[in-house]
Amino acid sequence: MEKAIIISRCSTNENRQDVTRQSQELISNYGNQYEIVKEFTYYKSGTKNDEVNAEILDYAIKNGVKHIIAIEISRISRKISSFALFLEKCNENQINIIIDNFKLHTLLPSGEINGMVQTMLSIASTFASL
Repeated sequence: MEKAIIISRCSTNENRQDVTRQSQELISNYGNQYEIVKEFTYYKSGTKNDEVNAEILDYAIKNGVKHIIAIEISRISRKISSFALFLEKCNENQINIIIDNFKLHTLLPSGEINGMVQTMLSIASTFASL
């Protein structure tokens, strides 16, 4: 079973929103397909989380993680440039990003870049920034 990471992020604290629902939903949807080796659950603005995203990528690369899963693109970043850099680093390291709400995979099963999905996510990252 290939390794995966889950990202669950909210910008407001646990008194107003809870990241637990995101994690539970993703584990329910993907726990039988992938070995979930780590959950990154945190509260921080999606426009100010570049350091956390760098930590996530570092962990994935060092631990042979092949999939990063998030409920929606805005859980990774609300900045177009930050998401583009995250996607580029994932592509360079053959790490597939799975966006659950659209059921999109950035890499094909062969490991090749899924150009159509990458284009769609570029557009979606624009909406996430709004």
